[in-house]
Amino acid sequence: MKNVFIRVSVFNIIYFSIGAVIIYISGLSLYLLVPLAAVILFWARYSYRMNIEALKKEDLLRIEGREGAVIEEINPYGIVKIGNEYWKAYSEKIIPKGKIVKVIRIEGLTLIVGVENDNR
Repeated sequence: MKNVFIRVSVFNIIYFSIGAVIIYISGLSLYLLVPLAAVILFWARYSYRMNIEALKKEDLLRIEGREGAVIEEINPYGIVKIGNEYWKAYSEKIIPKGKIVKVIRIEGLTLIVGVENDNR
C-alpha cells in the first residue's frame, strides 16, 4: 500500500508541475494555480482510492492454489465450483463429482486442476 501512495504522489507532483509550467508559459494568472492544486489534490485522492481497490481485487482474482468442489465429473473436462463461481476445469485424471480439487493453474477460462489429497 505504501508503494501505491508513493507512486500516486509522484505522478501528481509531476502533473501539478506540468500544469504550473503551462500556466506560466501561457501568461495566465498565477491565481489559477490554486484551483489547479485543488483539482490535483482531488485527483490524487481519487486515484489513490482506485489503486487500493484494484489491489484488493487483484488478490481475489488469484485463483491458483484455491480449492473447489467438482460439480460435473472431470473426464477430461468438467465443472468445478470455487467460492461462488463455476469454472470449466481440465484434469488428466478422471475426477468424480463431489471430490475436492485444487487449482494448479489457469489457461484462458479453463482451470487446470488436480486432486490435492486422495483421502478426502
